[in-house]
Amino acid sequence: MNSITNVSRRSFLQGALSAGALVLSVRLVPEVLWAADTPSGSRADQSVLHPSVYLGVDTDGTVYIMAHRSEMGTTSRTSLPLVLAEELDADWSRVKVQQAIGDARYGSQDTDGSHSIRDFYDPMREAGGAARLMLIRAAAQQWGVPEGECSTEPHVVVHKGSGKKAGYGELATTAAKLPVPKKEELNFKPPTAWRYVGKGQASYDLEDICTGKAKFGMDARVDESQVEVRDVYNLVYDAERPELFLKDAAGRRTVGPGAAIGVRSDAQWTVPEPELALVLDSEGELLGATIGNDVTARDVEAANPLYLPQAKLFAAACALGPAIVPPEDWSQPFEIKLRIIGPAGDVVYEAQTSTARMRRTFEELAAWVVRENPVPAGSVLLTGTGLVPPDDVTLVPGQQVEIRIPGIGTLVNPVGAAADLLPAERSKTHVR
Repeated sequence: MNSITNVSRRSFLQGALSAGALVLSVRLVPEVLWAADTPSGSRADQSVLHPSVYLGVDTDGTVYIMAHRSEMGTTSRTSLPLVLAEELDADWSRVKVQQAIGDARYGSQDTDGSHSIRDFYDPMREAGGAARLMLIRAAAQQWGVPEGECSTEPHVVVHKGSGKKAGYGELATTAAKLPVPKKEELNFKPPTAWRYVGKGQASYDLEDICTGKAKFGMDARVDESQVEVRDVYNLVYDAERPELFLKDAAGRRTVGPGAAIGVRSDAQWTVPEPELALVLDSEGELLGATIGNDVTARDVEAANPLYLPQAKLFAAACALGPAIVPPEDWSQPFEIKLRIIGPAGDVVYEAQTSTARMRRTFEELAAWVVRENPVPAGSVLLTGTGLVPPDDVTLVPGQQVEIRIPGIGTLVNPVGAAADLLPAERSKTHVR
């Protein structure tokens, strides 16, 4: 990296957003929230670590297991994922089971004759054992110790000699770069170490079934009404033309380091979207990089793609900072780390991603921004988020968002109500 220019909150925004400059954004990865339930759209396939069609581990530590057999009252939708979770040594409370559609990759999906466990006990053990070994090897590589000295506890790799521990989410990116172990390399857990198999476990969907929340075949019409919405995002991800949208102009909705970011009062699921931000000249040349937070009301956007402006545009819906850095080599990936801190200092959510996951280059995105479009020098292009907190994590006033990109710094912003962050002249007319 070249020299880092540290600036105050006010001067940062005045410099980066001078002369009516714009803040624009794109999408980095497909929107799994609305992706169609095809094999390529499964949460397992979209996870950072996905050594098997049945399994994915994401950087927030969530484990996604595909239930490829139908649930017919015999709890195969629970028992098969449990076998995999056992060998993975996963914390069952951090496992999410997704129903697979019909696809030859999963093997036989004929659910009758009481042979789901008999046919797939070994494949599930192997899938879980392979992922566990990859995580162990990633930790051993990171700590510089023999892999034989490392073991696992639920959702954690441990090196007892030094007392070091690392969560599965922390290791997912490194583990994903390793080859998938062969069956002969796996060391399965002995029955004496089993936590789930043979111990009794309530059906994964039991509460939803008992409370009427579970979806059955008769509910398919409701899901079909959402297909067009999901296809919009799938299509743009694979298209030549990227999705671009205007986030701000002249800094009216953008704040700097330390200033509060806003959440809409009419949204139930608002999340930070940590992104690498590119500072451009009027020709689309890359001048430098900083950190951006594209705060988004996800439930508003999910309701209808035409609501995108309302999901993206509100008071203090964007943050930039803390410094602008001209990288020596733009081809090197940037690691992006996110933390949401609660009012009491507790970590509500943390995860990390990398621009290595981007489908398009920075130069390609910048070229699309300035194509037949007058863009003021100093405009900022947010390159899209690779992190989407789960729908049970939402920003609320009193929290704090921290986004760190090594080599640039950490962007820290408290969370407030957007209605309270309106300019004084607008606050008088705001309808609550």
